[in-house]
Amino acid sequence: IKELLDTTASHRANNAVQRVIDFLTDEGLATSSTEATFQLWLDTQFADLCPQIRSELHIWTERLLGRGDRPQKPLQYQTIRSYVWILTTPLANRSQTYDSLREVTPEGIDEQVATFSGAKRGLAASAMRSLFKTLKTQRIIFANPTRHLSGQNIKTAAPIGLQPQDRARLFADDLRPDEHLMVLLAGVHAMRAGQIVTLRIDDVDLTAGTIAVAGKPRALDSLTGQ
Repeated sequence: IKELLDTTASHRANNAVQRVIDFLTDEGLATSSTEATFQLWLDTQFADLCPQIRSELHIWTERLLGRGDRPQKPLQYQTIRSYVWILTTPLANRSQTYDSLREVTPEGIDEQVATFSGAKRGLAASAMRSLFKTLKTQRIIFANPTRHLSGQNIKTAAPIGLQPQDRARLFADDLRPDEHLMVLLAGVHAMRAGQIVTLRIDDVDLTAGTIAVAGKPRALDSLTGQ
């Protein structure tokens, strides 16, 4: 009970700190540190997991951020956020039954991947491959349970499809590239005008094949990506 209370208190404290940071930044009384804010967000996401799994995830995210014993080019924050977001439920489930990610089996991976569909399934598979590959490289686990997963057998699709005749009709006129993009964002991704005009380049992650809408990543189809 004491451990549960301590974990809950830590989670609430992180949220309270984030609210204070947001207030001070909005009032011009403090300068936002993207790295520190992102690290706080990561800690909050893992706060409810068991200590050993939290430690293993920390090794993974440090690697994604380009840190560790072998410095490397860091991934974009949006990619890391997408990976953590898609694994929130699988990690919570594993934390209830396992004390360490060493106990995860290929069958367990397949079971978790099967809970997703479409683009989310592909993103989940990519995140799991990244996680367990890092843990294997760092000799935290003895065998990589995601070795049998491959990007080729994970089907991804946009939330809303376009029939060939509809696509031809939309692009019949001589539109500019920006006009083509707006048509695709509205027709393929069902984005409203307010979401389109506030879209930022940082919301698009070509590496992960996602586009963030209202802070949540969606699959980025090849046509919109181009």
